[in-house]
Amino acid sequence: MGCGVSNANQPEAVREEWGLKSEAIRIFRLADSDGDGKLNLNELRQTLKNPTYAETAMTNLDIIDHDGKCSLAEWLVGQKTTFDKSETACKAALKMTEKYLVTNLEKAKAPANDAEGETKAAAQQVDILGACAVDHLAEGEVTDSVTSNGSNGSSGSWFGWGNNKGGDAVTA
Repeated sequence: MGCGVSNANQPEAVREEWGLKSEAIRIFRLADSDGDGKLNLNELRQTLKNPTYAETAMTNLDIIDHDGKCSLAEWLVGQKTTFDKSETACKAALKMTEKYLVTNLEKAKAPANDAEGETKAAAQQVDILGACAVDHLAEGEVTDSVTSNGSNGSSGSWFGWGNNKGGDAVTA
């Protein structure tokens, strides 16, 4: 079964059928992004609304082999404990776990909108614009300079460029 324990030593949550067992297994497999049959701390973080609770959650789930990872058997024991107290609570918890997991995985796949990336993009833009300004300066096309408030009063861009020889304004 791939639960990390032998058949003779499997917990009741693994050996027996219970109402949400198949749903609990499905959510576990969704969370097991590397497919090794265990949830590591990073995979467990993806299942939580507040990832800072991952260490506590791991402590509560890693109860069979204490290897710092949550096996399917350990996951099922945790879910079955909740199920035995309240099937409705277990169903809600699994639903929320899937929601957080999907949301967190989508965030991880989205392009980073970090300051470093924005800084690099801005520097590339300045390099491009700077090269363009040097080209236009050499051709005598810069009509005036940018004032301290960033406006230039020209028909060109905020860099103070006028019209180029083709008659089109150079814009940033």
